[in-house]
Amino acid sequence: MADRRVRVERPHSPYFRYTGPGMLTAKAAASAVPGAARPAVTARRFVFGRRLSNEEEAFERLPKKLALPIFSSDAISSSAYATEEILRVLVLAGAGALMLSLEVAIAITI
Repeated sequence: MADRRVRVERPHSPYFRYTGPGMLTAKAAASAVPGAARPAVTARRFVFGRRLSNEEEAFERLPKKLALPIFSSDAISSSAYATEEILRVLVLAGAGALMLSLEVAIAITI
C-alpha cells in the first residue's frame, strides 16, 4: 500500500482549542465584540460579571427538587403582594369600592 497523506482542515482553529477527544472549547477570540457594541458589553459585564464558561456553568445548575421550591416561592409572594395592592386601590377609590373588596379578594385567591 502506498503512502497516503490526509490533510485535516480546521477552519475554526483560531476560535477553538481541543480539550479532549471530540471536545472543543471556545477561545476569547470566538466572542470578539464589534467596536460599536463595546460600551454596552462593558457595562453589562460590570453589572452582571463575566460570562461563565461551559465548565463553570455545569456546576451552577440546581437539581429540580431544589430549584422548584426556591424559584416558586417568588411567584407565591408576588401573588400575595398583588392582592394587597388591588385592595389598596379599592380603598383609595372610596367607600363605594369597599363593597367589592371581599369579592375581589375571593376571586384572586381562587
